[in-house]
Amino acid sequence: THQDNADDMVLKGRDNPIRGEANASARLTEKEVKEILADPRSQDEIAATYQIAQTTVSKIKTRKTWRSDVDRY
Repeated sequence: THQDNADDMVLKGRDNPIRGEANASARLTEKEVKEILADPRSQDEIAATYQIAQTTVSKIKTRKTWRSDVDRY
């Protein structure tokens, strides 16, 4: 199905070939993402520290973004 193909594309990293810090719109470094993942503070506090949206912190912590970039190490 179309959904199977779309899921496969995302799984194989073909949805966006420029990932992580190499992406021109990236506002965080891989080091900062790893720090966010390890940070026990509230998402609002983390967001304020890095001057990003709370939803960005949530997506990092739930591995919806930056997943393949920080998990490969």
